[in-house]
This record gives sequence, C-alpha cells and structure tokens, in this order.
Amino acid sequence: MVVHIDEEKEVMEYWNKKGILCSDMETATLLTLSKLRKVRAGSILNNVVKYESDVKTGIEDYVKEGATPLEGEKREILVALESLIKIHQNNEGCNSL
Repeated sequence: MVVHIDEEKEVMEYWNKKGILCSDMETATLLTLSKLRKVRAGSILNNVVKYESDVKTGIEDYVKEGATPLEGEKREILVALESLIKIHQNNEGCNSL
C-alpha cells in the first residue's frame, strides 16, 4: 500500500534534513503503542527504495539483485536476535541485584 499526501515532498525533506533515514506506518504504530503500554519496542527496517528514488524502479532493482537482498535480510534477522539476547541478559542482571 502506498500512501501519498499533497505535502509529501516537503515532509520528506524536513525529516531527511534531521537525519531520518526511513519511515513506515507499522513502526510508528508499534512505537506509539509500546510507549502507551510502557514496554520496550524496536524495529529494524529494510530500506528498499532510496530517498527521492522512483518506487517502481527501486522495487524492480531490489528483485533483480537476487542473493544480495537475501543476505541483507539474514543479517537483519541476526541483529534482531542478538539484540533480544542482550536485552534478556541485561534484564537478568538487573533482577539479580
């Protein structure tokens, strides 16, 4: 699903100047709910289409790359799992004090 707003270019430029590399609706929802519920949450995003690039071309290029995107996705999964282990280990250390 692609969402478009009339001021999209201005909004994207604003956030890009602040160093924001990517955005998605799912992460916004996840982080908002985690804040409201007072639980920790995180998100690892795979940026398929570069800033100011054509979405259709970006997705086509991603598909054509074959093994390279798959390797990136594997690394993302490993980062997520390693992060969960570290969080768990840190929580255990806090509980034993």
